[in-house]
Order: sequence, then C-alpha cells, then structure tokens
Amino acid sequence: MKRKRLTAVALLVVCWFPASAQETWGISNSNFAGNMGIWLNPSSIVGAPYRQEFLLLAADVFEDNNFVYARKNSGVIRKSIFGEPLPDETFGDHYTESPLKRGYAGGYVMGPSYIRNHGNWAWGAHFAWRSANSLTDVPYHLAKFA
Repeated sequence: MKRKRLTAVALLVVCWFPASAQETWGISNSNFAGNMGIWLNPSSIVGAPYRQEFLLLAADVFEDNNFVYARKNSGVIRKSIFGEPLPDETFGDHYTESPLKRGYAGGYVMGPSYIRNHGNWAWGAHFAWRSANSLTDVPYHLAKFA
C-alpha cells in the first residue's frame, strides 16, 4: 500500500509541472543518440562516446488532423490521466464542406534495447514497434460520422 502511494505521489509531481516535448528527430541525429539513432543510421552506435547503453522504454506518438480539436486550456490531458469526465464543450470540430478532411497518426515504441561499443565496432539489440496511418480526402459528413 505504501508503495502505491509513493508511486501516485511521484506521478503527481511529474505531471504537475509543465513539460515540453519534441519529436524524435531532435535526438536521433546526435552523437549521443545511441539506441534512438539506430533506426535512422545503424552505424551511429560505433561513434557513440560511451561504451554501453541500456534503454528501458522510449515512445513517440503523434496525431494531426484538420477536423477535430481540443479547445484551448481545456485540460484534456490532465483530466484523461486522472480519469475525470470530459464535458462535451472540451472538443470542437470544423464541420465544413471544404476543404476535404485529412488525418495522420504515427506511433513508435522501443525497448528494451542494449548497445555495446568496442571502439572500432559495436553491436546492439532492440525491440521496437512502429505504426503510421493516414487518411486523405475524407468527406466532412463521413468525418463527423466517425
């Protein structure tokens, strides 16, 4: 029971402060990319300035569309994390005939993974899952129905 409370308090502290994020391109081109640079350039682990790296879990999730949106300052992420109900006015939509609607969603989860650098050569192993989905030229009434 004490462990659950400590975990809950730690999550609250982490979620309390504002956070910023970037897509994985920011670190993937770096000499320090390690496991996150493997998918872009597998030989990058040879130039890593460290001997080994273990990655427990990494994720990149992205969604974009021109139909549904969350209203500004709606607190949708915070409310979703804490299981609070979302009122109907949280979301809005652009229910217009033109332009045709589009959407894109991408996800990447990696881990666990390990790399070992021996100077002139290196090896590594990782588990990863990637998904990319897109819709284009969706009529507005079909977007509303979905």
